[in-house]
Amino acid sequence: MQVRIRRNSGVPVKDQIRAQIEMAMLSGELPRGSRLPPIRTWARKLKVHANTISAAYRELGASGHVVVRSGSGVYVEPRPRRTALQPTVASKLREAVEEALATGLGKEDILAAVARFAEPQNPLGILVVDPSSEMGAVYASEIREALGAEVRVATLDELDLNPKLAAGLVVAVLPYHVGRVEGVAALGRLVVFTLRLPDPETMIPPGISSGVVLVVSESPLFLSFARVSLKSVLSTDFEIQTCLLENEKQWRRFLGASDVIIADAVSAPRLSAAGARTLTRLRLLSDDSMALLKDALRTAARV
Repeated sequence: MQVRIRRNSGVPVKDQIRAQIEMAMLSGELPRGSRLPPIRTWARKLKVHANTISAAYRELGASGHVVVRSGSGVYVEPRPRRTALQPTVASKLREAVEEALATGLGKEDILAAVARFAEPQNPLGILVVDPSSEMGAVYASEIREALGAEVRVATLDELDLNPKLAAGLVVAVLPYHVGRVEGVAALGRLVVFTLRLPDPETMIPPGISSGVVLVVSESPLFLSFARVSLKSVLSTDFEIQTCLLENEKQWRRFLGASDVIIADAVSAPRLSAAGARTLTRLRLLSDDSMALLKDALRTAARV
C-alpha cells in the first residue's frame, strides 16, 4: 500500500499514517492476516522518525485492528477473537439443557434439537454490525437504497449480549470486525463487506481550487476520516468544516457559503432538501460488496 504524507496539512503525521492504514483495511487492500511493513523500513521510506510509525501501530493495536507477534511483526487482526463459548451464552445454554432434562428429554433429543437450531436459516434481510451505531446506519442506508432489502443495525456489543439478533439474517461486517461475529455467524450468513474509498481529490469538482469544503455526516467517525483524508491531499487554500447531521443550525450556517459539500447516504437527502449546491453524495460500500449481499439474499430466496 502507498501512504502519502502532507507535512503542512495541520494533521499530525502519526494520524495521517494511522488513518491511511485503516482505510486500506476497510477497502480490502490490506486483507486479514496481512503483515505491515517493519517500523524502520517504513520510517526510512516515508522519511519520518521510527517513533512516529511505532505510535501509529500502537494506536491500531489498542483499537484491536492489528496484533503484534513477538519476533515476527505486526499483522492485520488475523485470528478470531471468539475462541470459546462466551460465559453468558454458556450460562444460558446450561440452563436450557437442565430445563430440557427436567422435562424428561434424553441427551439424544436435546443434541438433535440443538443441531436443528444451529442450522443456518434463510436470510429474511440484512443485519449490519459495527462498533458505531451511527456508522452502521450510514452503511444500512446505502444497502437499503441499492438493494431494497430490509436492513437492521446492531453494534458489536449488542450482538455479544444478544446473538439471536443475527438469526435469519445476512450478517454484514467490515473485515477487521470479523473475529467478533464469527461466533454467531451460524445463526445467519456472514458477508464481509469492504469500502470504496475514493481519492479525496476526485470529490472536488473541476475548476474549484480553493474555498470552503463542508462535510456533513451522521457519524463522528466518518467526519474524523474525512477531515484527515481531505487535509492530507488538499492545499491550504481550502478550509474544511465538518458538522454532525444532528447539528442542523451549524451546518445550515455553512451551507450557502460552501464551495463543495460532501455528505454520507443518511445526510445527503436532508442537505439536498435544504438547498445544498455542488453536493457530493459519498457512497462507501464497494460494488463487489453490494454484489455479495445481493447474491446472499438471492441464494436464500431459491432455497
